[in-house]
Amino acid sequence: MAGSFESRCYISSRSADVILSDVRPIKLKLEALRSINVFLDDFLHKILNAAGSLSTDSLKAGLNKILPTALGKEAVLEAELELKAYWERNTPHTPAKQEFDLQWSFELLRLKCEAYSTMNDGDEDLEAEKRLNKRMINAGGSSSPHNSLAAPAALYLTAILEHVLSNVGRVASRDSTRTVATVHNLFVALCEDSSMYSMFKGMKEQRDGITIGLVLDLVMFREDLKLCRTLDNTAPLSSATLQGISPGPCVQTDDDWDTWLATAFGTEYHPSCSCAMLLQNQGGVVDANLKVMVSVR
Repeated sequence: MAGSFESRCYISSRSADVILSDVRPIKLKLEALRSINVFLDDFLHKILNAAGSLSTDSLKAGLNKILPTALGKEAVLEAELELKAYWERNTPHTPAKQEFDLQWSFELLRLKCEAYSTMNDGDEDLEAEKRLNKRMINAGGSSSPHNSLAAPAALYLTAILEHVLSNVGRVASRDSTRTVATVHNLFVALCEDSSMYSMFKGMKEQRDGITIGLVLDLVMFREDLKLCRTLDNTAPLSSATLQGISPGPCVQTDDDWDTWLATAFGTEYHPSCSCAMLLQNQGGVVDANLKVMVSVR
């Protein structure tokens, strides 16, 4: 579904710091910025999948399915205001119905939402859209999303994403003792809304087209390993242990750990050995086919 992190940028580092600093001076760690962009990417896909169409009425219904909370209703109100302003500037019309291609629509709307976002520093990239259309046609894509649907849909969805993002930013920056917002702060902020927590909890990250694990699992696993190394190098335990073999002393910074983990960490699916777990739509890890997502550690 999703591409590399570099292809997901609904919010830039500069804008993230500005949003957080509206509450008080605070910065967002790179890993947290990456996680929120991955979350928004996944959130966009879930809305489109639930909607099954690019019509704004369908998008509204899709959002209500996956975020049936006060936050979802507030996001819809923001989107409706943006849509009203859009139709005041443009001639309203009813486009002909067309077949809905989820992947094509998702990748196109990703490009447009990133460009429309006031929290991103990028502009609309028509050449990227042309390359996408060519790739989808070569891959046998069923139907190119018509611009008369895609443009208002992108505006509508961008308003939703920005409202959700602003809410998360406000919650993540509430701790007055911190000057840096981490993935943990982001996680706590998302936990305040049960529907968003369920989505964030199952978020997968891909690098170079390969799923390497859950974003939170990667961060927590990295921190676990760093703690183990610290304990291993601290007396009295250090006198009774050997030097670690893998990943070795060359791995020091968080970026070093992330690069190494990309080759040493993955997500596997196992059949019904853990069917007692909750279903995904209830915040668990078991899907409708009784596949259970676990992390290899």
